[in-house]
Amino acid sequence: HPAIQWSRAYHSMIDDSVEELLKSETQWRVVDCAEPALFHTGYRPEELIAGNKANRLREAMEAELVSKPGDPYACAKLGGLEVDQGNTTRGLALLEMGLENCQSDQHRERYELLLHLGIANSSSKPEEAERFYRLALDEPLSPQVLVGARLNLGALLLRLNRLDDAAEVTSAVTRQLPEVMLGWYNLGLIQRKAGDIAGAIEAYQSGLQLDPESPELHQNLGAALLAGGNFEAARESFLMAIGLLVQQNRKEEAEALARSAGELVNLNAA
Repeated sequence: HPAIQWSRAYHSMIDDSVEELLKSETQWRVVDCAEPALFHTGYRPEELIAGNKANRLREAMEAELVSKPGDPYACAKLGGLEVDQGNTTRGLALLEMGLENCQSDQHRERYELLLHLGIANSSSKPEEAERFYRLALDEPLSPQVLVGARLNLGALLLRLNRLDDAAEVTSAVTRQLPEVMLGWYNLGLIQRKAGDIAGAIEAYQSGLQLDPESPELHQNLGAALLAGGNFEAARESFLMAIGLLVQQNRKEEAEALARSAGELVNLNAA
């Protein structure tokens, strides 16, 4: 539709124009698509590098906050950037200010504010981080939107050694969004730590169906196979991981893996 336009100061979206279109042409409906229906060229790696994305975000959101003090959208974007760059005090202040000004129907903004508050507290205050992640997951949004908070919560629970809770949260990702490789990767980590070697192997293999060129998946699959006593398959997985690291110009990581894996299994076996 010609009335649909990209807008917003930084993260371009069509939401504003779609809302206006629905008011003037009420026969239209918004539906969920299983696959992306819009293609945005601004997020290609070369565009991100050339565009100096972090600085553009800071400039755009600082200007937005001057014209709209406490705006939840701007607070979420700039607060998240501050946390990511180590400016935690200002980041937290912005995120909390945005949350205070968030209207009841601003579910996406509230979700992003809570997500970043969880990230900001994950190292120093894990209990607070868990609370923020769970509040984010209470927002009435699609699984595709909520996946970041769900994966982060699962990883936090794994770090806290709450393995049953971590498995429950992360399994929800693999059920709802089986196409998300990171869900399978994290589930493999959880299952392996819980001693479920067969479950870990199955999770890593599911992840490799989605991303067969992930050295991390091959490496962790090798470790799980080794723990399960399948030395030949473990050797093949380690060699695949090393080869992929070399192909990806990660020579130091490849050499480190060759040394550590070589202490566990004979990588030169015929």
